[in-house]
Amino acid sequence: MSKNLSSLSGRKGLTDNLFERIGELSEKNGAPDKQDLQKLAEEFLVGPANVYGSSTFYDFTRPENQGKKVYVCNGTACMVAGTQDGLKKELAKHFAPEEIGEMCCLGRCHENGAFFYDGRNYSARSAEEIGRIAGKSTRDGLDRYHVKAHGKALLTAAFPSLEECRSQLNSMIKNDPEAVLDAIRKSGLRGRGGAGFPAWFKMDACRQAESPTKFVVCNADEGDPGSFSDRYLLEQNPYAVLIGMLIAGYAIGASAGVVYVRYEYPESIERIEKAIRELQE
Repeated sequence: MSKNLSSLSGRKGLTDNLFERIGELSEKNGAPDKQDLQKLAEEFLVGPANVYGSSTFYDFTRPENQGKKVYVCNGTACMVAGTQDGLKKELAKHFAPEEIGEMCCLGRCHENGAFFYDGRNYSARSAEEIGRIAGKSTRDGLDRYHVKAHGKALLTAAFPSLEECRSQLNSMIKNDPEAVLDAIRKSGLRGRGGAGFPAWFKMDACRQAESPTKFVVCNADEGDPGSFSDRYLLEQNPYAVLIGMLIAGYAIGASAGVVYVRYEYPESIERIEKAIRELQE
């Protein structure tokens, strides 16, 4: 995207952006229609082709998904498991063929047979369960993972209380940002991406960048086969993600933070929004 397009599409700020608006328009009928896209192009002062390209890039906003009510995961793990055809047959008992679409990936690679219905993700464990799910609009509780740790538990360890987190943050801001960045460097903390860059290295590069406005962006988008670590963290430990962003933001001098969560993870969106509200109280 050119600098001009980026500036135009983001001129309304983070809370009223083009991507968010396309998603809202998709909720009523599976995808925005041509008239909606034309209005967005005029409102954001960008070409219709740019709006169309943005809306057709994502599964849940594509024109072919208009009128869909339930989506079968077509991710690699579900495909290799061979569950998709059987799942579609069971769903066809409760939905018309034109109401069944596809979406990738729902992050349920550990169970397979995943599908999205009425703002929630499910796994097709049995035909009877599919029938029960199709007849209701909500699901209680989060997923539970039975994980044994050989050694010190990290991801599954209990997270400190919010009061303790606030106390630690208050202690942190008594130090200058350079001292916080140096502490991160000495800790040896590394990113979990493929390159495994030291965390301080990225933060320092951002801090040294010549720009009046800086952001911390949490990219919680994933979709590679078997990768659902982002979903696990956001749903089971959202405070750790947010506290980490606050620390990084203080160290680099950021004025705002952005959590990008894929629409295919609706429970993650709910959990992170709830955690943000609790931290703001």
